[in-house]
Amino acid sequence: MCSMIDFNLEAIAKGAPTVSFIHDYPGFVDTGIFEKTEGTLAATIRGALKIVKLFRSNDAKYVPIEECGERHLFLATSARYKPANNEICGIAFDSEHTEVRGSYGSVGGGVYIVDENMESAGSEVEELLRKMREDGLSEKVWQHTQSEFKRICG
Repeated sequence: MCSMIDFNLEAIAKGAPTVSFIHDYPGFVDTGIFEKTEGTLAATIRGALKIVKLFRSNDAKYVPIEECGERHLFLATSARYKPANNEICGIAFDSEHTEVRGSYGSVGGGVYIVDENMESAGSEVEELLRKMREDGLSEKVWQHTQSEFKRICG
């Protein structure tokens, strides 16, 4: 599913070179969604989370929802994530925070996959996506996505 999102963002970015697209993982965000949701699945997830909390180290903490919002605001406004046309837009970053690699593994590119620290996802992810692209999966994913939109929207 994550690779599908990445490939769809790459396809969309080709048509919008002045826009940056970011697929981010903000960390475990405590939204309270399962506490407010009814039904068997929600109850099962609540139970599983209680069990996980018993074995989770004290280091593993949820990201407060306010901080998650701050991180997304940073991602949306930072010049650190340049669009494909390499134009610098957004709020400049200091020398302590360098530019990040895009989904193709090089600096820039317009599509970024970032972790909870807003850093590039890593070489393992980049290599996996590279192999999937070589196998033609990025085109297949985009074709599938377009066909589903046509099927749903007519």
